[in-house]
Amino acid sequence: AVVSTQSTGGHVSEKKEKETWAGAVIEDKSLWCTAKCGSHEAAQVRFNPIVAACSVIIIAAFVSYCIVDAENANELFKSAKGMVATNFTWLYIGGFDCWAVLL
Repeated sequence: AVVSTQSTGGHVSEKKEKETWAGAVIEDKSLWCTAKCGSHEAAQVRFNPIVAACSVIIIAAFVSYCIVDAENANELFKSAKGMVATNFTWLYIGGFDCWAVLL
């Protein structure tokens, strides 16, 4: 969790607080990359390269499958849509009811 963010001379420094779980201190050791597009603080993108690479691979595989085998992909997605509508209608109705109560 970020406590404060300060911008000095085009560089952004963040003070991170340590999170606790069940009395133990957890330090964020995950890999993060920052891409800057200009000097403004809002013109930067911070991402985890492992998660980004896996996402690109999954999306590329999905799009490739839909392009290469369009007819079977259409049938697969129709059957998956029917299965979700048959088996998870209760989740849709329950989720909508929760939002209606909370609002």
